[in-house]
Amino acid sequence: MWPLTRRGRPRGRVEGPTLSNPSSSHSISTGPTSDRAHDGSTSDSGIQKNVRGRTRLEGLWNNDGNSKKKVVLANSRGQPVGDGARELGQFLGTMVRRPRFFSFRYTDWRHVPQEDKEKVWQRVQDVFVIDINLKEWVLQSFNKKWKDFKCQLKKANYNPFKGDQVGAKRNRPLELEQVEWNWLVDFWESDAGKMR
Repeated sequence: MWPLTRRGRPRGRVEGPTLSNPSSSHSISTGPTSDRAHDGSTSDSGIQKNVRGRTRLEGLWNNDGNSKKKVVLANSRGQPVGDGARELGQFLGTMVRRPRFFSFRYTDWRHVPQEDKEKVWQRVQDVFVIDINLKEWVLQSFNKKWKDFKCQLKKANYNPFKGDQVGAKRNRPLELEQVEWNWLVDFWESDAGKMR
């Protein structure tokens, strides 16, 4: 029986090695693959691998105010457009990962003080010429990146030690100070954190 198309009609005969030689057909691999991106500099087979690494945007962070700022405009939906739109999203991601720029000691974005949110908006205005209508988008995007980064930290640095609070606290990521990491581990170990 020939495989069916989306509309339920039989497909035509396919010539090639996949049908004539079953041993050369594609299989699904559940093991590690060589094209998988990871933080290490060597692959699972020990071969040196070139990886791009994290986006740092040092040029934007070291902006002294004299260099030309990227312009970001808002479209009718309140979304960023223009030359600096992509860099704006990347910059928000680097802000989340910057040590000591923003605290992780809040369980929810709604609990973050307004002055901390204003600090994020002010830093964005220092780097970009940005439309005021984008403030809500910037803060929502930062919120998502903040939550996603906490999730990544938990998966990489806490889950291997789940139940071993002392071991988890010793496995602090470089992006966080020890006090903040301890707070996160204590929250994840608490009943409220487990319920979440």
